[in-house]
Amino acid sequence: MSHSAFQHRVRLKVLGLTKDTAELASNALKAFATVDQVTCHIKKGILAFRYDASELTLDDCIQLLNALSITLDQRTLWQRMVSSWAFQVSANIRANAHHTPHCCGKAPNAQRRLPPQD
Repeated sequence: MSHSAFQHRVRLKVLGLTKDTAELASNALKAFATVDQVTCHIKKGILAFRYDASELTLDDCIQLLNALSITLDQRTLWQRMVSSWAFQVSANIRANAHHTPHCCGKAPNAQRRLPPQD
């Protein structure tokens, strides 16, 4: 993966992470072209990965994990806040990547630059 300005590193607490599902999740996430550096901490239940948020959404990654019976840990307020923050940052990165400026690339209007006629 290239070094993009839109890379997002996510570290999420998940439920259902075992030795077998960790390997499946790692391989499944790496199947996306924009995902790299997948790390699983089985004892802690932590899944960390980096992806290009301009090309892939965090929702897509979570849906893939849900299909493998790996779900976000939403049992505590802190975990809900952390996962919500990750989704918000991902959405902001994606919005900034696809933003089209409304005026910055336009040529100046020649009529405004002419001196007034008497």
